[in-house]
Amino acid sequence: MAQTGHCADSVSVFEQMRRAKEASTAIARTARRNRITVGQAFRDFDSDNSGAITPTEMVNGLRSFGVADALSFPVDGTTAASLVESFDLDHDGVLTEKDWRDY
Repeated sequence: MAQTGHCADSVSVFEQMRRAKEASTAIARTARRNRITVGQAFRDFDSDNSGAITPTEMVNGLRSFGVADALSFPVDGTTAASLVESFDLDHDGVLTEKDWRDY
């Protein structure tokens, strides 16, 4: 299976995509349960209000949103960087609200 050159933990591209889908689904489910929009969830994760989510903000957001413990993989800096990379649909190195919504 092909390995991604970008992820420090060297998981397969398939596994990276599976994790991103799992996280995205869990975030959306939690947002619906909390009756907030996907945009509000993004702003909750974007703790410095920069308009982008960093790997550190991803870790903290998943934990504070109550999603981290429900995922089948560990939430740490490495997996958060992989999630940010996966959600960054335009591949500009920045996870913006547009990327977040469109994912």
